[in-house]
Amino acid sequence: MYLAQLHSTPTDPNAADALVTTYHTLLSATLSLWPSGHPLSTSAFTAFVKSMLLSLPSSSHVASSPATTAFGELLIDTMWSIDSQLDDVIADSKATIAAPSEKEKEFEQANSQSEESGALLSRDAAMKDKGTLLELVKLLLVR
Repeated sequence: MYLAQLHSTPTDPNAADALVTTYHTLLSATLSLWPSGHPLSTSAFTAFVKSMLLSLPSSSHVASSPATTAFGELLIDTMWSIDSQLDDVIADSKATIAAPSEKEKEFEQANSQSEESGALLSRDAAMKDKGTLLELVKLLLVR
């Protein structure tokens, strides 16, 4: 019930903050890079979003209503923020793989390989998660 009220007034700063936090948490639960105690499938996330929009008062769930437009912008901004975080992980991983530091050169080869392996895993997870975000966008665009 609380979330439904927030969706009715997404332009209110307090509601917007709560919605951003809620959707950032839910979106993160669909991703593999930041494992959650309660993972969420892309279809479950999409069904939740659509059910929230359908639960809005009848004048609010019309595609062009101010509440629907504001919620859409908020969700896009949240997804963009997570996508940017994933880009940062990918860039950091590539830098770690490509340019070992002097400190790393001093360690044994095994330690260097371990760090490189971790960077590869992070990069691969982030790239997979970018695909998950793309899938979510596609699912949300289907009416």
